[in-house]
Amino acid sequence: MTKDEGAMEDLLVAKMLGITGERVVAEIGASLQIVRRGAGSNDDAANNFKNFLSKLTAPETLKAFEKAGIDLKGSLKRLD
Repeated sequence: MTKDEGAMEDLLVAKMLGITGERVVAEIGASLQIVRRGAGSNDDAANNFKNFLSKLTAPETLKAFEKAGIDLKGSLKRLD
C-alpha cells in the first residue's frame, strides 16, 4: 500500500465514523505526528495508525464500548 492509499483509507475510516471536513485532516495529521515518534519510519507510522483505526472501528470493539455504556461512534462524531 502506498502512502497515498494509506492516507485515503484513513480518511475513509474517519468518514465512516462521521468525522468530516477540515477537522478530520487536522486530527489525522496530528495523530500521525504522534504515532511517528514511536515508529521506525513514516511507513511504519502510517501502518500502525491504520491498524489502530481498524481495531477502533471493529464491530467487537464497538460492542465492547457499548456494553460498557459508551457510544464510541457518537463520541467521535461529536468531535466536529
